[in-house]
Amino acid sequence: HSIPRPFLSNHQICYNCFSGTNGINPCPYCGFDNSSIEKKQHLLTPGTILHEGYLIGRPLGQGGFGITYLGYDLASHSRVAIKEYFPAGIAVRQNGIVQAASDENQAIFKKESKPLIKKLRSFHIWAANPTLSIFWRSFLKTVPVIL
Repeated sequence: HSIPRPFLSNHQICYNCFSGTNGINPCPYCGFDNSSIEKKQHLLTPGTILHEGYLIGRPLGQGGFGITYLGYDLASHSRVAIKEYFPAGIAVRQNGIVQAASDENQAIFKKESKPLIKKLRSFHIWAANPTLSIFWRSFLKTVPVIL
C-alpha cells in the first residue's frame, strides 16, 4: 500500500480534461480554471498519484461515506471517477492516510468500512456514460481494496 504522492503541478495539466496546458490557465481545451479548486485539508491534492496508476483531478463531490474525484487512469489514458472512503464526521487525513478521527470513532470507522468494501468488490467497473468510466476504489490504511 503506497501513500499518495504529488505528480504534476496545476501549471502543467488541466485537472478537468487532463490535457497538457503549458502553463496556460484557464485550460485552452475545456476552459476549466485549476485555481478554482478549493484547497481543503481533507481532500487529496490534485496531481496526486494513487496506487501508481491514477492521477487525481478535481473533486466532484462529497457525501456521507466518501469523496469522489475526477481522475485519470494512466494505463488506459481515460478519465475515471475515483471514490475514496472518507466517512463524514468520523475520518481525518493524516500524512496522506485516511483514518478514524479519534479512538471513539475507530470502531465505527472499521465497522462501516467492511460492508462497503464487500459492496465495492462486486462493482468493478460501472460505466456512467461512454466518456467517463467509474472505478470504485477504497484507499484504506489497513484494508487496501484494488478492484
